Amino acid sequence: MKNVVIYGAGGSIGGAVARVFARQGHTVHLTGRTRESLDAV
Repeated sequence: MKNVVIYGAGGSIGGAVARVFARQGHTVHLTGRTRESLDAV
């Protein structure tokens, strides 16, 4: 298991990448402009 940091995770591409890593069992840390968009991911 690895730690992954996704910058711009609130966007469509960043969110999709974050979901893939999370499904693979990685610990995912999200960053973005607004809390609401990150909560949606």
